[in-house]
Amino acid sequence: MSNHPAPESYAALIVGGFERSDQRQAIRHLLAGCGDCRDAAAVAYRSLEQDGFSTARRYGSECYEFPVRHAMRAARAAFARLERERESALREVGAALDGDRNRLKALSAKEAAGPRGWARAEALLVYVERFRAETPTRALKLAQLAVSVAARLDPEAHPSGHVADLRCRTWAELANAQRLIGDLGAAEHSLAIAEMHRNRGTGLPGLAADLLDRGASLMIDQRRFVEAGEYLDRLIALRRALGQPSQVGKALVLQGIAADYREDPGQARRLFLAALDELDPAVDGRLVMIALHNLVDCEILLDRFEEARRAQRALAPLYDCHAGEMDRLKRRGQEGKIAAGLGDLHLAEAIFRENRAAYERQGMPFYVALADLDLAAVWVRQGRFAAVYEVADQLVCSFSALGIGREALASFLLLREAARTEDATIALIRKVAAQLGRGGARL
Repeated sequence: MSNHPAPESYAALIVGGFERSDQRQAIRHLLAGCGDCRDAAAVAYRSLEQDGFSTARRYGSECYEFPVRHAMRAARAAFARLERERESALREVGAALDGDRNRLKALSAKEAAGPRGWARAEALLVYVERFRAETPTRALKLAQLAVSVAARLDPEAHPSGHVADLRCRTWAELANAQRLIGDLGAAEHSLAIAEMHRNRGTGLPGLAADLLDRGASLMIDQRRFVEAGEYLDRLIALRRALGQPSQVGKALVLQGIAADYREDPGQARRLFLAALDELDPAVDGRLVMIALHNLVDCEILLDRFEEARRAQRALAPLYDCHAGEMDRLKRRGQEGKIAAGLGDLHLAEAIFRENRAAYERQGMPFYVALADLDLAAVWVRQGRFAAVYEVADQLVCSFSALGIGREALASFLLLREAARTEDATIALIRKVAAQLGRGGARL
């Protein structure tokens, strides 16, 4: 915290000897939580009290209350204004998303720096969360806009460290949206910027936990499992200390996804079940759906296709309540894998082509590649190795510059060579999918 008022300023504040602008600055500094200045004000108060200062003799002890009452009134007024701005910003952003672009007017430099700019950034983050499961590409655009709005805030117009915290949140949401569409290199860059802002902020433990969550998710997608495991162990301990069982459950789901990617469906299954023990279905409905969706994936990986089909059908009401478009696409992909496992290759191919087209419309090459691998598994069963070679060749070309690990790229090359020699197998395709990341229901 910088720009501390001089210690003697607090004596002037107490006896009412400040100019109005200096008075506001000193009170705002105290409200921001500066411990050093709070102590300085207390020393000034005790010194004046001991000296029997003239204002006290004239007006009595009630004059001591003036700075506190003034600060409380100022704080209540500022809070009420911010609440009004938040409500207005939510309406404006919602109307713009519904097609009324005129409602989201450009802010002046003064408006952008103060409460109105703050409220708009917060409103954009609300809609990022709403669209994250439904349409990640839309969430990405909103997160980019939130970052640009937060960049215009004036740190001096807000309590110390709070602007850095908000900028951290916007960059973290941008990183998560980039991860969800498969742009892992950009996500890593954005997350590093979020961490930089966190280091300049208030030090809230909840914000540190959120960054551990985002970082672990990214590392899982990058197949950096050792680092992801370390992040998740720290995250679970921190969430427990903060009394957040739902978030503990979410971290356990991430550990299960990591085990799934390591081709350990047995361990993944145990972790998903442990997550369910932490979650309250009445409160954490979407998290429960995600854990159960991934349990179905475990059944598929264990070649328990009948069990997977029964479980998936039983989960239909949860999807009706909590699933976004991406969740429904992934559930449809599970149906294709179950159909292939039970021998209905015609239905499986139709489902995978349908999903591939949907991902292509969304502009999500990562998930297009997963659908291609699902199709390749069908073609291997049918002995159509030329088609497998063609799709493997496309994957090598497409993913060379998309930030996936060298192991994943090497697995595409291996699949292409195996298809050329007609040695491609279902086991190999599963290994390639594991290298890329299977794309189960995500957080």
